[in-house]
Amino acid sequence: TAVLSVVAVASVITNLTDTEEQPPATLLNEDTSGVKMIGMTSYRGPLPDDLDPSIWVEPSEIVARVTIEKVDASRWSTENGEASVLGEAPAFMVGGVIYTPLRAKVKEYIKGTGPDELTLAQEGGVVGDIGMISEFGSDLSAGDEAIVFLRTPGRNVDAWGINNAYVFDGALARSEPDDRQLPVAELLPMLREAAIADADKTVD
Repeated sequence: TAVLSVVAVASVITNLTDTEEQPPATLLNEDTSGVKMIGMTSYRGPLPDDLDPSIWVEPSEIVARVTIEKVDASRWSTENGEASVLGEAPAFMVGGVIYTPLRAKVKEYIKGTGPDELTLAQEGGVVGDIGMISEFGSDLSAGDEAIVFLRTPGRNVDAWGINNAYVFDGALARSEPDDRQLPVAELLPMLREAAIADADKTVD
């Protein structure tokens, strides 16, 4: 089974035309020319315009305010770390997706506890000549400060899965991937309160 909440995969593979040589692994927000790009869809259903961001607290094992310090090379989630291929398209339904590890420095644990540094698994990335784009995934980069909502690492993935993320942009926090914005001064207390309420339910 796919380990990064992948439910459906687009059937069309697009060959980009630029012929510049690619490194063994690169991020999707960098040059991915010459790579077969494959779309992944993580099912979340329609999101209402007035979505309360605190709904991400309960299903997440950890909620943390972090700074992304390093982006590692993308890799496959297969047991041997290599692509499983059926014809031209990787066999996602037998367990293979591409993810990109992010090294994050923790500034605050809003829910849960852990070490000062975490490794996060961001859906998508490029390995060799195959790339994946997650329609609903985050797009965190080195230097970003964000609040991340994390789930337990999946099989063959030694990193925390990202349920959602709010990236800081000055006094605002922007939700990925839907670009909703909230003032940081409102978002942080809202999430802290939701984490306390969630802990109280656990005790009861």
